[in-house]
Amino acid sequence: MLKNFKYLRELPHVYGTDRDAEMPVLLDFIKSKAGQFESLLDIGAGYSANTYAPHIRLMAKKYDGIDIDDDYEAGKIVDNFFLGNANIAPLKEYDMVICVSTIEHAGISTYKGNWLLEQIALFCRAILLAKKFVWISFPVGLPLHYPGEWSLVHDARLRLFESLVQPYKVKKRFFYTEWAQGGNPWFEHDDRNFAVSVPYHDEIGNQSICVLEIEK
Repeated sequence: MLKNFKYLRELPHVYGTDRDAEMPVLLDFIKSKAGQFESLLDIGAGYSANTYAPHIRLMAKKYDGIDIDDDYEAGKIVDNFFLGNANIAPLKEYDMVICVSTIEHAGISTYKGNWLLEQIALFCRAILLAKKFVWISFPVGLPLHYPGEWSLVHDARLRLFESLVQPYKVKKRFFYTEWAQGGNPWFEHDDRNFAVSVPYHDEIGNQSICVLEIEK
């Protein structure tokens, strides 16, 4: 597929996971807002200690995280680690809210509810809690509900997300890999139709990611 694939850049292969696409883009976004924010909330902060959390700690004056599962290592990095469901937790507003590969788990492996409604609610919650900036990433592609774990964000749901942020300035970014765990890098591209048509493969995992960078 790559021989006919037009991409904007290749991301370094470091972790062999989705973080190879997400982490540099997330950190670039945060760096670009230097001086414009002080507080940051990470929704789904668990398992971030070995990737992006130490870097954010250097850039955010107030850095809080929340996750449905406790994470001692992440808790040592952030100012406050809230244990609970971000949809119902009594959280205050933050200058910036990030949500890294968390929405696809909402209501399935984590929040245990109506997963479609939980995912939409979590998306809206992230927007409402942010005073200025929101950064959200999630896997996209053909409709798939992987039982007990997660769900790809398919075309119709992505369109719903897009409609919910219409009042704001939004940059959409798409990434593709043929097999991150097997050593293949992620590539950034700008073909939305291609992104939502990529299938999930049990053997190689997720292949398509969407990032929404939102400014209020």
